[in-house]
Amino acid sequence: MECLASPSTSGKTRKRTAHPENWKQNIAKRQRFIYLYNCTIVEGSSKAPLTTKNVLAYCWTEDQYAKGANAIASQTDEHEFDRYKYDQIDKNSIMIAMCSKWLSSSAPDHVKIIEIVFPIVGHSFIPPDHVFAHVEKDVRKLECILRPEDYLEIIGTYSTIVRMGSDCEVLNFKSGMSSVIKDVGSWHFQFKHCKRFLIQRSKEIGNVVIQGEVHYTNNLGVLKKITRKNKKASDLNPEVITQNIVRIKPAKLLIEEEEDASQEITCELQVEERCL
Repeated sequence: MECLASPSTSGKTRKRTAHPENWKQNIAKRQRFIYLYNCTIVEGSSKAPLTTKNVLAYCWTEDQYAKGANAIASQTDEHEFDRYKYDQIDKNSIMIAMCSKWLSSSAPDHVKIIEIVFPIVGHSFIPPDHVFAHVEKDVRKLECILRPEDYLEIIGTYSTIVRMGSDCEVLNFKSGMSSVIKDVGSWHFQFKHCKRFLIQRSKEIGNVVIQGEVHYTNNLGVLKKITRKNKKASDLNPEVITQNIVRIKPAKLLIEEEEDASQEITCELQVEERCL
């Protein structure tokens, strides 16, 4: 059902002109679209050139996997942490648990410590933002985009596309860490106030110690374990999440059925034209 825009008044006319994406009719249309998620990873420093070799774009649609920390942590688990920069990573305990698992079981011997820095939101510009700017510039040139493949073609010109589920498994760190890692309220530092996290190998084989810092330069915290009693970080074994288990709105499913029907009609017309 189409939703008409609300009548503008003298106090809302300028805002409506400046922000058409907030009009009611545009919001109603946007809610029926299936979103394509893109998490970009850049290898190297901020001065490294951005090419398809050092830029990886992990893409998936909302009907395949949910947008959450499990997908981001699964992407990060595939690579070495000291060589990559990530964009739009939320500060949560799932990322800390995944890094602890990697350092305690899969990291090379020369890697002794992991430093996770969370920049100030809205005041930081990192290499993936350059890639997003190029993609958005090309998207604006297209009048209409109907398929996810159209977006992937644009993203593929600036990065190497990795499909979630086929090229990279999505692991359920959220449920797997509950029996190994303590609750955030039981940690030896206040998690929400920290801007940096230091994860270091412990003297106990298969375990790590973590330190939270509220400053970007000074190290004032203490390294302690966050695992439960008689548990190690290497005991974290998340299960693989299967595809197509995410519930989406019925209106979006209806749009998919209409698109499939239109594709079948076009195929039938093409066959008839060939016969004629």
